[in-house]
Amino acid sequence: MQGGESQFGSGPGSFDPNNPYRPAAHGPGGPQHRRSSAGIIIAIVAGIGLVGVLVCCGLCGGLGYFGMNVFSEQVANELRDNPILREHIGEIQSFTLNFTATAAHDSEDVFVFDVQGSKGQGVVTAESQTIPDDSEAVISATLRLPTGEVIDLLPEN
Repeated sequence: MQGGESQFGSGPGSFDPNNPYRPAAHGPGGPQHRRSSAGIIIAIVAGIGLVGVLVCCGLCGGLGYFGMNVFSEQVANELRDNPILREHIGEIQSFTLNFTATAAHDSEDVFVFDVQGSKGQGVVTAESQTIPDDSEAVISATLRLPTGEVIDLLPEN
């Protein structure tokens, strides 16, 4: 360094540690701007709003999932002892609502379940009706086996 120069340079606009009132040089990125307090407040409010939306969606989705599990369990319980289902599937190990296949049906009362049992697996398509005690009554049901054969589970109806 030359005499009188500091390690921070001596050109116009350079920082002089002995004179805090002298402006600092702008680096290659240009001048640094301070964020306005309004921008910070808007960002905080937007963040809180986003968190609120995510929490609401999560709660609604969770309640819907819980409700569908309860519904699936009611239908499974009603069909669990069906002699035709037990003959082909055996003891039910899983009875899961198939959302995609259910959505493909025109009726809002028809639901499709993937069923796995001790003897085999299949797809149960059931039409249900809500009865006064807020449970489901299966009014018709079929079982589709992996071979493509469709069997009526409630032939007396």
